[in-house]
Amino acid sequence: MERWMAEIMVEMRLHRITQVKLAKQMGITNEYVCSILNGRLEKVPEGMEQRMRAAIAEIRNKEEK
Repeated sequence: MERWMAEIMVEMRLHRITQVKLAKQMGITNEYVCSILNGRLEKVPEGMEQRMRAAIAEIRNKEEK
């Protein structure tokens, strides 16, 4: 597992963001998010870390309002 994946999972836990919620925000399936975060994909698409971090930020902003 790459370090950023672990960081994403920690951030999700800290802010009580589920994989389902993250997947919905990103417009991808929960299964795909799970595969990425659990290291099951041979090659993670370029830019996925940034997309996930942006989606988490968007979710947090929505919940703070």
